[in-house]
Amino acid sequence: MVDSNDLKAVAFILEERLVDGTKRKVPVGTAFFVEIVETPDLSWYYLVTARHIVEDPASEVLYVRVNRKEDIGGFTEWTAKRQEWFIHQDADVAAIPFDPWTQAEAGFDIIAWPTDRFVGADYRWNAPPWDQMGGLPVSVGNEVFMVSLFVQHAGEERNLPIARFGHVARMPTRLHIKRWRGSIDVEVTAYLVECHSWGGHSGAPVAWLYPVTRSAPGGVILGYVRALLGLVSGHWDIPVPAEVTGDILGKIETGVNAGVAIVTPAEAVRELLMSEDVAKDREERKKKLGAQKTTPKLDRASEEGAS
Repeated sequence: MVDSNDLKAVAFILEERLVDGTKRKVPVGTAFFVEIVETPDLSWYYLVTARHIVEDPASEVLYVRVNRKEDIGGFTEWTAKRQEWFIHQDADVAAIPFDPWTQAEAGFDIIAWPTDRFVGADYRWNAPPWDQMGGLPVSVGNEVFMVSLFVQHAGEERNLPIARFGHVARMPTRLHIKRWRGSIDVEVTAYLVECHSWGGHSGAPVAWLYPVTRSAPGGVILGYVRALLGLVSGHWDIPVPAEVTGDILGKIETGVNAGVAIVTPAEAVRELLMSEDVAKDREERKKKLGAQKTTPKLDRASEEGAS
């Protein structure tokens, strides 16, 4: 279900922190690439992550780390200032434009999720031919996977994303969750997904898999329709009392991962990318293209895969 292309859809977000008295770039979250097709010759690309990844760091500058093609080797980093990101006001989503000419010159090894591979606002997959049958519904129990940063071992010479697997545990409802840092509560609409999520997974794309059967010579092949369900916004911790020793008085609580991730629906990403200010920015960038009628194309996320 997961192939090498899935691993190329993500980048790592870093911030500068003091580590042993020295400033270092530390990976803190995941982002992924999205494509908006305007015409057959013109596509717009964005890097998408969780809003709290952009807003919570103390520094005004974040760093994006992307792998280059294997024959070139290594990775490339570029700066992404906080004010350069577009922010969804009601969802945990942020996006920044990505220049396809830069990627062509640098030889980045990446693919993009096209917006026509997003689960719809009605939580159904309505693309042909399934739209003729009322679409395929997202349901509790459906399989999902996410590709993301593993903070304990992000990779030194190249990004080394990991894949994690799970199932839809609850359909989207309004939830009160705490921001990454501090005790501020925010209200979001999100799925609950049975899928262990730790620090670093925030912003990761979550792929939804729907099993289908197809007639074929020699029998029936089981395959999967795949689409973007959303992005990881966090996880639930269960407060657990901790023992204290020595002169420490009072009650101490620690958190145990509940094994349930919070996933912001893909439709919130679409809303941000189609919002008035983002659309206006595209029009301004189109004017700068001038006579240029085509844009370099990133590879696209695969549509279906055999089991």
